[in-house]
Amino acid sequence: MKKLFQILFIIFIFFTIDLLAQQTGWFWLNPTPHLIDQYSVMFPTTNVGYACGAYASVLKTTDAGSTWVVQRTGYQYTLNTIFFIDENNGWAGGGTYLLLGNQCKIIHTTNGGETWFEQDPTIDGQVFSIFFTSVNNGIAVCESGQILKTTNGGSNWVLVPSGETAQQRSVFFTDANTGYVAAANDILKTTDGGSSWNVVASSLNHIYSIHFPSSTIGYASGRDGSIYKTTDSGLSWTQIYEWSSMNIYSIYFTDNDYGFAAGVFGLIMKTTDGGTNWTYTFDQSEPDNRSIYFTNNNDGCVVGDIGNVYLTSDAGGTWNNIKSSFTDVNFASCFFTDNQTGYAVGAGGSCFKTTDGGETWNTLTTPTTEDLTDVFFTDNSMGYAVGLHNSTMIKTTDAGASWQFLYVPENYGLQSVFFTSSNVGFISGSSNAIFRTTNAGQNWEL
Repeated sequence: MKKLFQILFIIFIFFTIDLLAQQTGWFWLNPTPHLIDQYSVMFPTTNVGYACGAYASVLKTTDAGSTWVVQRTGYQYTLNTIFFIDENNGWAGGGTYLLLGNQCKIIHTTNGGETWFEQDPTIDGQVFSIFFTSVNNGIAVCESGQILKTTNGGSNWVLVPSGETAQQRSVFFTDANTGYVAAANDILKTTDGGSSWNVVASSLNHIYSIHFPSSTIGYASGRDGSIYKTTDSGLSWTQIYEWSSMNIYSIYFTDNDYGFAAGVFGLIMKTTDGGTNWTYTFDQSEPDNRSIYFTNNNDGCVVGDIGNVYLTSDAGGTWNNIKSSFTDVNFASCFFTDNQTGYAVGAGGSCFKTTDGGETWNTLTTPTTEDLTDVFFTDNSMGYAVGLHNSTMIKTTDAGASWQFLYVPENYGLQSVFFTSSNVGFISGSSNAIFRTTNAGQNWEL
């Protein structure tokens, strides 16, 4: 009984934190884009693109992916897929998990992501892929073989019989009537805009993604590096590639021959001959890549776990990770001297400063490589930071432009610093040690 109470208490705390974050208006500032897993990316135009992921996060770029802005959806559940029919009209789908009822969720925007509102399909399970052929007509595929169809932009979603019970991961249409769904080990096809579906391939290796560069030629990717190809509008499929344990989560072709794929361990693949041969790059220490999209033959984008975003402008010859190096630092404390100017300290003696309310941060140089645990300023210029080892303490009198060591007796791991005036301050650390100064840190007494 006690263990059950502890579990319920932890769950209560977790959801209370999520609720407070939603109600009090907290939103991500740095690093950019952010550290949240991203599961889907697409570009309705060459320059305008969107990505979505965990915690109902949505990112938007207006410069072909060079910079991204975090859009506040107002929701907290996972978003697995995003689709825009033009720059302004878009949908994102996902859902809550079992502890919150396992509810299907679709959100919609008509103003380029400035505001989002829910379109409730009233079914259980996650939405994994959405595709619209016009601003009104769309299909969403879900868990347990469910296919949803709308003819009014998502104001109403109706269930369409699929004959499937397996998880469906991807949907793609080549025109208003002809579309395909990746239904685990099967591929389904419709020729009437999604009103009815028939199995055209079976016994495949759990398909995650499907893409057609033309009306007749299509590709699908799945588990164990499986890639399949059709040349007859999906009537027959041939396996053209396999790589054990290397799941391929997304596939995209810019024409019938040039194609790209993304998957586990930062995997990015490329073919120039319709999938006969592939080149690739991956690193087992890298997080998984989840989605890939190209706006033309040269410019492409990949998104993945922990907020990774990769860009190419040379048809996949090189890929650049645009996530800020700011993300590589673990931070322990921040302090603001006013509503615009603030400081953050953390691992390896790192110290950053913002002068625009946290929108951007610049690196400051400190004289230590010890992990810094706390920072405090007594006015706009004078500040202090303490470290985890060797009684490390540093001080600045010029708003962080330069820092000098202060001497603290003994050898303690310092955890916190606080000043009650410009001269009187306290630091606390290991072994219950508390030090006091009355002369702005020049001397400290235990």
